[in-house]
Amino acid sequence: MSQPIDQRCRGNGSTLACRGLRLVVNWRTLEIFLYGWWPIVRRHRLYRRLAAATVNVLSVGSFSPSSDERAN
Repeated sequence: MSQPIDQRCRGNGSTLACRGLRLVVNWRTLEIFLYGWWPIVRRHRLYRRLAAATVNVLSVGSFSPSSDERAN
């Protein structure tokens, strides 16, 4: 099948079969377009929300190094 689909199907009367073959050949592209982009959109929305989030850093008491850390 090194010849393009249009050249192979020209003049042999199997128009329906050729249209079906084109759909099979292009299915992965259609699948990405119809279904594959939703996870990308969800991830993009998540990153937007994370970028806009307010972050507060709170201290929970004072830090006192343990005896092992004082020795170093």
